[in-house]
Amino acid sequence: MRPLPPLPGGGRRWNFAAAGLRSDAPPNRLRVALQRCAVATMTIGRWSELAELISEAAVAWVGGHDRLLRSLHWGDDDYRRHVLQFFRRFLGHEYENVGIYVDFLGLGAWLEGNEPRLYA
Repeated sequence: MRPLPPLPGGGRRWNFAAAGLRSDAPPNRLRVALQRCAVATMTIGRWSELAELISEAAVAWVGGHDRLLRSLHWGDDDYRRHVLQFFRRFLGHEYENVGIYVDFLGLGAWLEGNEPRLYA
């Protein structure tokens, strides 16, 4: 998986347009877009796969979180909040995991059909 290029000038904000996202998308909107896509598309098995692609810390977090997978399984109201917690924690300090999420979730196609205001 290729990392996303940073914006020219070495800034810490990643070039979201390279991931098929609006280039002016603020990080909070990105996290919400990831959350909405994940809520709509993820299964218990896919959470484990995604965590494996991110880091050992993500694997431990998903496996040890006492509500994420259970709330997904039972359709609990707090599932959305747990998904957002995951992305807040594992987006990466310099957004280094954005490319993994975009590819794994099929975020571009999902945004185009469901959140066109964020789609590039």
